[in-house]
Amino acid sequence: MKLSRRKFLQLAALGAGYELLPKNIPGLWKQSNVDLIDYWKKTYANGTRLGRVLATLPLRTRPNEDAAQVGTKYQDNIVTILREVIGKGPASSPHNHRWFETTDGYLWAPHVFPQEFQIQTPLESIPDGKVWVEVSVPWVEGHVAPDANSPVYLLQPGDRPATLYNAAIFPAKKVVKDDQGRAWYFLDELAAPMYARAEGLRVITAEETAPISPDVEDKLIVVDLTGTLLTLSARENGKEVYYAVISSGGQDPKTKVWATTVGEHPISRKRIGVRMGGGDLLTGYDLVGVGWTCLFCEGEAIHSTYWHNDYGIPKSHGCVNARPEDAKWIFRWTTPIVPYPGGDVEKQMPGGTHVRVVA
Repeated sequence: MKLSRRKFLQLAALGAGYELLPKNIPGLWKQSNVDLIDYWKKTYANGTRLGRVLATLPLRTRPNEDAAQVGTKYQDNIVTILREVIGKGPASSPHNHRWFETTDGYLWAPHVFPQEFQIQTPLESIPDGKVWVEVSVPWVEGHVAPDANSPVYLLQPGDRPATLYNAAIFPAKKVVKDDQGRAWYFLDELAAPMYARAEGLRVITAEETAPISPDVEDKLIVVDLTGTLLTLSARENGKEVYYAVISSGGQDPKTKVWATTVGEHPISRKRIGVRMGGGDLLTGYDLVGVGWTCLFCEGEAIHSTYWHNDYGIPKSHGCVNARPEDAKWIFRWTTPIVPYPGGDVEKQMPGGTHVRVVA
């Protein structure tokens, strides 16, 4: 089931059937009794390269699927990344042989989300009534009130609480202090208004969203699904100026039709961060703070991804998944140009920069 343009910017109210992330790890979705922001501040220096584990993973002695196992990491465990190396990945994933060397051993990189830890100095007030903020710690919890003891906001009735992961982006409308003097931002997320600790949210500046090569008229995005790796190429006057490995929707083995629609489509809407939902009760998803989103076809967009690190193969329902830094560059380079702090623009036909999907 595709997501209509209207639903793209609405909550997909599909009940409690979401199973995007497993719920069988004890305590994973419970409100923490430990203030994680304060804990991380004592544990990591700003600039430390961390990784959030995305699935149960064996720790290896070497970057090789056949190396001895020295331990196990579980979903949402945080590790310190020393470096990224090329080794030997699983035979089932011949496209990806990247590993992270951590302080405990080697982890296969596609199931670890890399990030730079950064504690922020909160704003005293919100200029112009709105800024956009990006999670800069492993995660923050979205609460119904600016109080760590208040309930965590539930994205769906009976479903998991709002865990706002690193690289997710939200509009912040005001700053509130709690009784301990800690700052919270009010995040006016679509159909999910909530509060989160400001020290874990980096303010995105207007300069970061400024257009790249605005004077160039001949621009084209080519999403290539024909090769061993799925790629994206940005071209000015026919010359490639940017290249990225991406993930697309898959191909139906019977009909051979791709979930990412083949053909040429203009970008019709862009938003700095957006809540996205769709699918059905079995395959449904509800993702908050999806960053640097460029909608180019009904229910399909190029956007940042924080829930996997496995690019080059189909991984989506139809969208083009990109690394945060790649999605941000594409967002700034393409048209229409998005004003700040508004952060949302729609362009009627003939639309903005064209996206050509080839297969």
